[in-house]
Amino acid sequence: MTARLPLETDLRGVLQSLSVDGDVARVVELGTSEATIAVRRRAPEGRSLGEAASELRVEVAERLRESGILESR
Repeated sequence: MTARLPLETDLRGVLQSLSVDGDVARVVELGTSEATIAVRRRAPEGRSLGEAASELRVEVAERLRESGILESR
């Protein structure tokens, strides 16, 4: 999954907070005002790719919220 973040974001901090439990986070693109972060995870056996991708998106959003990058509404 990918997420776009403002360049003012602590990208190293984001990568560290997203690279846990076997997940791999990388900066895959830099624009003039934002960076694109990709997070990869192996899908567990017996789960559909759609379910695994959805769970990864939710967890990434939670981690970004916990680190103060996303605001809770």
